[in-house]
Amino acid sequence: MTEQDKGKVITVAKGKEILLVLFSTYWQQPTASGSGVLTALDTPRISAPPIPMSTYCGNPVPGSGCGLKVYAFDATSAGTSVISTSRTSCGEAMGCTGSKGSYSATVDVAAANG
Repeated sequence: MTEQDKGKVITVAKGKEILLVLFSTYWQQPTASGSGVLTALDTPRISAPPIPMSTYCGNPVPGSGCGLKVYAFDATSAGTSVISTSRTSCGEAMGCTGSKGSYSATVDVAAANG
């Protein structure tokens, strides 16, 4: 899942790992609603992007927050969960306005066949 999945419903099978890739280092640790549906697996992985930064950051400068944060969740049980997170900065000395400061997507976990 990425920022392009904001507001969408994603369906996965129970037992699968979900990666949430966010295109800024300013995003906070996301939460997952729905007790026991999704389990956070680890702390965020911050890495250099595998694609040119200009693809999603324009012309990055120090303090712009340009980079990737990757969060992992395990689809633990069947049900519905909403993954959400927020940020207050959208770049160097630039506050987020409107919907740019929030992210949420719904994950439907389907029971495993068999």
